[in-house]
Amino acid sequence: MIQASLAPIHYPFLDALIHKSKALHSLNIGVVYPLSVDALKAAIDCHSHGLAHVVIYGPETGMHSLAQSSGLSLLGIEIQNVEGSAIEAAQKAVADCAGLHPRINALMKGSLHTDELLSACLKSSAGLRTSRRISHIFKFDVPGFEKPLFVADAVVNIDPGLNEKVDILTSAIEAMQQIGVKRPKVAIISATESVNEKIKATVDAKALCDMAAEGAFGNAVVEGPMGLDLALSRRSADIKGYESQVSGDVDLLLAPDLNAGNILFKSLVYAARAEAAGVILGAKVPIVLTSRSDSAYSRLASCAMAAALVQTADIF
Repeated sequence: MIQASLAPIHYPFLDALIHKSKALHSLNIGVVYPLSVDALKAAIDCHSHGLAHVVIYGPETGMHSLAQSSGLSLLGIEIQNVEGSAIEAAQKAVADCAGLHPRINALMKGSLHTDELLSACLKSSAGLRTSRRISHIFKFDVPGFEKPLFVADAVVNIDPGLNEKVDILTSAIEAMQQIGVKRPKVAIISATESVNEKIKATVDAKALCDMAAEGAFGNAVVEGPMGLDLALSRRSADIKGYESQVSGDVDLLLAPDLNAGNILFKSLVYAARAEAAGVILGAKVPIVLTSRSDSAYSRLASCAMAAALVQTADIF
């Protein structure tokens, strides 16, 4: 529901994620080419809040000049000087994530283009690819919701087919379990609850649910196709006579495509005043993508989520 008041909002679920991640001391994050004020500040915030050892990759002179002109301090930040292009900075950061003794266990996008960073990460010789397709997950803290709400994939995969959705769902469930959601309840979102051959998302949803029934997604509860109203509202499900373990208690919304996921993301942020942490999954290290419109808090929470995903102590 759209908030009428502009009063400050607290985000207890993301606050808890940040607080717990600080205790892990597990994150060594490479921030690639942070040559904008927001990108550089995100790297500094990650360090100053005690979330990570931060290494920034790019032209040292340019980054110092930007920090000085913006009133920012790079004290305590490690700098890997890369005087070449943003792509070269990305390649250096990726190389430091790979190999037998990696010094970096997560990456964060600075001010370079997303495709420049991902092309460096996914190059077959780079050593970060896995057999799984990369995807993205958001953890939302929505005012008025009694628990976090996860969404996948609202960032990377444009029009995923069934095989891609298997990877997206598998990665999302594993990530959620790692940060404390032990039995995720998943709603596979569509415009209708009926399987309709003309609506590809409903056919895929039915196939994913059949796989779930055979144990493909562990102990997660997977239902669909399901309208967003049924996923979020137990009352709506009762009125429509929809039998569900997920309705009104959903943990993860699996979007049918990028359009739907992106609209859902922006609706939660701009209409419901939610904040979100988000990371790319499916590579050997978590990758934090930043957008120019992201809040400083969202960037910090995303770093905390990356820390949680590389941790080894089961404290979540």
